[in-house]
Amino acid sequence: MRTLLIDNYDSYTYNLFQVIAEVNGELPLVYYNDEITLEQISSMVRAGTVHSIVISPGPGTPSNPHDIGVCLEVLQQLHDVPILGICLGHQALALAHGAAVVSAPEPVHGRLSRLRHNGHGLFADIPSGEGFEVVRYHSLLVDEASLPDCLEPVCWTAGGHAAVKLARDASSAASTRGAPGSQPQEPQPQADAQAAEASEGAAAQPVVDGAEGSGPGEGGALLMGLAHRTRPHYGVQFHPESVATRYGIALLRNFRDLAAAALRRQPGRAAAQLPASLPAVRDPVGPPGRLSQLAAWPTPEHQRGAPLRLAWTRLAGVLGGLGGSQGVFERLYGFQDDTFWLDSAAADRGRFSYMGGRGGPLWRKLSYKLPPPRPEEEPREHGRQPLPQHHPEPAAASREQHPEGAAPAAPSTSTCPGAAGPGAGEAAAGGCGTLAADSAAAGAGPEAGAGSGLGAAKDPDPEDAASSSSASSGSASSACGGGHSALGSSLGAPSSSCNPCTASPAPLIGTLTVETPDGATRASPATRGFLGHLQSLLASQRLRVDPEAAAGLPFNFWGGLVGYLGYELKAECGAAHAHAASTPDALMFMADRVVAVDHREGDVYLLAVYDTYDRAAGAGAGPGGKAGGCSGAGAEAACAGGEALARAWLAETQRALEAATAAPSASSADVDAASSAAQRPVGRNPEAGPEPGCSQPPVPFVLEHSRTAYLANIKACHAALRAGESYEVCLTTALSRPAAPDPPTLYRTLRQLNPAPYAAWLQFGPAGPTICCSSPERFLLGDRGGLLEARPIKGTAARVQGDAAADARAAAELASSEKERAENLMIVDLLRNDLGRVCEVGSVHVPGLMDIESYATVHQMVSTVRGVRRGGVSVVDCIRAAFPGGSMTGAPKVRTMAIIDALEARPRGVYSGCIGFIGLNDTFDLNIVIRTAIIEHAAPPPTATSTPTAPATELEASAPAAQPGATGPGEQRDASSRLRGCRMTIGAGGAIVVQSELEAEYEEMRLKARALLRAVGLAEGLGGPVPVLAD
Repeated sequence: MRTLLIDNYDSYTYNLFQVIAEVNGELPLVYYNDEITLEQISSMVRAGTVHSIVISPGPGTPSNPHDIGVCLEVLQQLHDVPILGICLGHQALALAHGAAVVSAPEPVHGRLSRLRHNGHGLFADIPSGEGFEVVRYHSLLVDEASLPDCLEPVCWTAGGHAAVKLARDASSAASTRGAPGSQPQEPQPQADAQAAEASEGAAAQPVVDGAEGSGPGEGGALLMGLAHRTRPHYGVQFHPESVATRYGIALLRNFRDLAAAALRRQPGRAAAQLPASLPAVRDPVGPPGRLSQLAAWPTPEHQRGAPLRLAWTRLAGVLGGLGGSQGVFERLYGFQDDTFWLDSAAADRGRFSYMGGRGGPLWRKLSYKLPPPRPEEEPREHGRQPLPQHHPEPAAASREQHPEGAAPAAPSTSTCPGAAGPGAGEAAAGGCGTLAADSAAAGAGPEAGAGSGLGAAKDPDPEDAASSSSASSGSASSACGGGHSALGSSLGAPSSSCNPCTASPAPLIGTLTVETPDGATRASPATRGFLGHLQSLLASQRLRVDPEAAAGLPFNFWGGLVGYLGYELKAECGAAHAHAASTPDALMFMADRVVAVDHREGDVYLLAVYDTYDRAAGAGAGPGGKAGGCSGAGAEAACAGGEALARAWLAETQRALEAATAAPSASSADVDAASSAAQRPVGRNPEAGPEPGCSQPPVPFVLEHSRTAYLANIKACHAALRAGESYEVCLTTALSRPAAPDPPTLYRTLRQLNPAPYAAWLQFGPAGPTICCSSPERFLLGDRGGLLEARPIKGTAARVQGDAAADARAAAELASSEKERAENLMIVDLLRNDLGRVCEVGSVHVPGLMDIESYATVHQMVSTVRGVRRGGVSVVDCIRAAFPGGSMTGAPKVRTMAIIDALEARPRGVYSGCIGFIGLNDTFDLNIVIRTAIIEHAAPPPTATSTPTAPATELEASAPAAQPGATGPGEQRDASSRLRGCRMTIGAGGAIVVQSELEAEYEEMRLKARALLRAVGLAEGLGGPVPVLAD
């Protein structure tokens, strides 16, 4: 059975998509409510392309045509088509027949209610009352007293509402997950899927708290379900697709069976098109989703024609002798310009760290800036994310009339062709292009010191792309049902019911600036946007995965892109481009030299990526016959030297590290973190100026929104929540000042004061910015075998230092907080939706729900969402599907981001974006940028004739007196080594829900900035946090 799923621009639609596909055995077709007409839907029904319709939840009210689109017409005109309306769709069913939709006695978002029903077939095999608990997300509801005779009430609340609670108590959660030193569950990509499935059942099974809430249910039951008396039309106010709803899968199975029965009663071919038997439903109670079998890694598509190779070596057990990760970084890179350190500073929670600097011939720095926003800009396509959409391809004539795909024509009955996702079919040399063999030396580190560098590199136009097949790019989206292997052959072969992607909305054309190893830069328009450029680059710059490396390297980052994607890049993911950031919207290094640290085993790995070119067989040729990053004049000679350069760098770096471990009594100018850097108190630059108590007055931070303004924004969020425009709004602000401490000193201080598993140091040269990040939150991991993982954090409580009992109580109170659990559940369901867009059907699951993890300064409520990336979906597709991270937006995401744009009235920049790596081996790992200081240097942007950076010819000593890049043009240091003439910002905020209290939310925002404020103060010798001017 094939279902049309009408999407009301909700953030839970793809949770429904996943469950409907599993229940029906076929992928539903998905259209937004304003991109398809009643006539087109009728045509699909007559052709047998669609047998039933589900109308999704969504923001707003059914009385607003902008919110409901075609749905009212569908309900009024398609009498014989089985239809199920959910939440907003349920309200639309009532409104279509004259009933009233009114404000609920109390908005209920992310909380559970026990329901009773009258035995209607929609609730077959579902208990009434005890055991039937559902999640509600709504501020409006249908007034039962206004129902016309044609609508039958079938389901009601049975008591009040309550918070989701796991089948364990708060003290157990705190002791097993929240104790200092405990480790979060790491994904095990090669683990047996059945074992993983069995282990997660208890962890993700929500129950209703024994104490009922004091909500409106006590005063009278609220209507939760409707059925038309003569048509196969049904509605439910609650969310059957939520991870915390029990029997949601059974309800959708029952709708399927009711639809099949209704169709079989109808004469004609509709009944004949139904299969003789419908799929059995596994686990109708829930929660939905289980781990699917992981794919082989690497995929044949990735390996085919991959032009890049890897040279590597392992230095076993040397980490302790080098003073840990900090000792390795300071010895090799010393906080120089253009360095990165993806730093698992909380080594008990993150096993690997990665670092590097200006590298070899493939090294690049990519800086991207969106065009200025237009004042009148609205979210394009009402926030459609330019991802593979699941509906038939419109006819050519319709496309010409509606270039953005706003009014697709009815599908033909011919077999659908394959369709590529955004950027597939566009392979470019990708900015890692032609290299001259006889150029002067460039680069940094031991390789340059060995005298074997490459000089001026000529890049092709970053947007000069050759066409490529979906096989070579690995970015083609599954076009038809058969492409979704999670359901196997039950979906059938591609036919009239297949559903290729639509064309993506035209991207904003920003400016991409690429810097090469010799320091030369070139700017050009990015005609497909930054994410489109990354799609092309990764398609052509693929690293061949050899069995030896796959077995010998226990980590994923072997080389590739490192840096950040800023929050405003949401404009390339379907949201509005409302504000222009002062920093680049994306900044990334193409790192071809990487040092990886294994904290658990004490090993250090050195990795170097190089290009290949087989002139006889063209083995290194990328898509379209191009030789990846080694093409053009002199390419063969350059590539021939690539391996030699890579191995020379490995040898030189190995000698340097081995010499350091053999000389523990080296001079104080060297880093020996075992006795100094790793063990000393809060790090200070030797010339950092006065100690605490000095006469230098602190430079205070200023809140971008005063206390009064921030409280007013919280009130505005409450108004939006009550109006049904959002379920949760992640409101933020920024603290800024025109000064910053010495950046290396700040980062040393921060990683000691607030160690975090997804911390990072990023330094992008004299023009900056410099980023000191101590994030505890993973945005999205793309692991081997296609495993995707998000670990959203929602829920924060301050640690109680020096009082273990009070600290445990704080963790327990966080675990039991109804407000915090509601916040967390809403984001978990949002992340399930985002992963559901790109994952195999049935694979999205929640192995960890609302766990408590404790960090140096706060307890956090953390959940884990996983799924298996479906075949043909690229890394960039996955990132685009989930960006920005839902824990920094709220839900529904697109409508809520518009609310945020209006209230905050400023760009977020780097904050709320993500930092991490996107590997050339088809893996990635990105954090959420929180607990982060951004230092913008007073320097002009680089020009096309910028002076090449002088290469480092020897290993840098620890904490040099004047760190390269620490002072930009126009900046000065005062007596305390404080940088003036720059701009430093710290973002902070929190999720606003209906239970939020004004003062508590304001204080939570301040709490989240506290660790950074203290780190800044200590780095400047103040002895405590820097003050903040709130008004």
